[in-house]
Amino acid sequence: MQQYQKGDKVIYDRCPLDSLAYTMWAYDKGTSDVDKEFVNKCIPIIRESLRMLDVIFFIPLTAAAPVQIENDGMRDTDKIFIEEIDHIFKGFEQQYFQGASKSPFFPAEDCPAIVEIFGTREQRLHLIKQYIDAEGDLIGETGSTILGEEALDMEQILVDQQLQLNKEKAQYNELVRQIMSTKRK
Repeated sequence: MQQYQKGDKVIYDRCPLDSLAYTMWAYDKGTSDVDKEFVNKCIPIIRESLRMLDVIFFIPLTAAAPVQIENDGMRDTDKIFIEEIDHIFKGFEQQYFQGASKSPFFPAEDCPAIVEIFGTREQRLHLIKQYIDAEGDLIGETGSTILGEEALDMEQILVDQQLQLNKEKAQYNELVRQIMSTKRK
């Protein structure tokens, strides 16, 4: 991220929140040299680095839109580990939606949007096109997209998936409680 300036059009596969999720996971498991002091040093660095991003597209694990675990030599394949990291990220997301400016993880100003996307790779790309135009710019409040039949079908899929997500909110709330408890210690 240090190679680029705010306004450059760059897509990252991961973002600073991913780094924090892995750091917090390592601290919680106690299987590395990551300690509370290290976590506390990381949080303000992560928060400030988020100012460089415009939007975070998050692909959560859900029963409604499962993502296949691929052994591509680059990604983790341990299902439990993946689920634990997903829960941590969902905790961040929950804090974001409850008030990012009140969260220790997000900058009070110039905070990137968090947008959940679902479905196959092709469906996710179609969803992203609703937020980013062909030149790589965010579609603003005055920008528009023409919703064709395919987009309306996608919208129905999203509604169905959101209904499923509502059933998972208890898990998110428990994770937020755990994160806040860890921060207070």
